[in-house]
Amino acid sequence: MPQLSRKTTRKVQGHVARHKNVRYHNDAALFPDNVKTCLVCQRPFENRKRWAKRGQFAAVKYCSDRCRREARRIGISEGLS
Repeated sequence: MPQLSRKTTRKVQGHVARHKNVRYHNDAALFPDNVKTCLVCQRPFENRKRWAKRGQFAAVKYCSDRCRREARRIGISEGLS
């Protein structure tokens, strides 16, 4: 049976991280009403289409499920805004 070749991922993480930092910085300055800061990782995040459609952006405190789990682990209160 022939082996399937696996594609290796290129190491572009440093470039992507720099790009995201620049993008986040610029977005926060341009659109302050649509940007919040995550309580766990302190990164700015924007209103997503799903949140906007349902009117949920005011209640969102974390940028991702991972940050929400981390907040529970380290004991950040859910009541913070």
